[in-house]
Amino acid sequence: MHAACGRKPLRLSNTPQDLDLPGSVLWDGGFETGIGGGAFAWRFPAPSGGVRSAFDARQIHSGKHSVRLTFDGRHNVNFDGICTNAEVRPDTRYRLSAWLRTQTLTTDEGIRLRIHGYADSSHGVSVESSDVRGTQPWTLLEMPWTSGNDVRYARVCVVRKPSGKFDSQIQGTAWIDDVALVPDVSATPRP
Repeated sequence: MHAACGRKPLRLSNTPQDLDLPGSVLWDGGFETGIGGGAFAWRFPAPSGGVRSAFDARQIHSGKHSVRLTFDGRHNVNFDGICTNAEVRPDTRYRLSAWLRTQTLTTDEGIRLRIHGYADSSHGVSVESSDVRGTQPWTLLEMPWTSGNDVRYARVCVVRKPSGKFDSQIQGTAWIDDVALVPDVSATPRP
């Protein structure tokens, strides 16, 4: 990614640069700006189907806000709604991370991260992290990801897959904060 490209959304919003993890190609990974819906801004779904999302100033890992997901316990939710896009370099190793906290989050499927790379010549592949469920304090969720040939954009989402078990309505609350996608400088460059 060209350095100016990564700073463009930041310059346009007049947001201080120190809000995100140094080196992260995601913009507003700590949900501090309150801006949503743009190309590189987080997108939030309208309340529906058993889950609501909102900014939360009381439960935070750092900064002023986290995002709270509240599940009503009446649906087996297939949630793929909080997403953002990032410009990435082709054939580069990254580390995707986020901090999650959960409170009485029921069922066998919890909250996880998904990243999907978009290549010039193909649709790319999605990769998912492990999930967090039950009651957990702020927990670092991270995973490696390699962008692949011709991949120049990635989409990062907070997701919950539906349970395969009968009568598995999800109930409880989850918080997400400090999402980052950072090039892995410890990785040996690929030939």
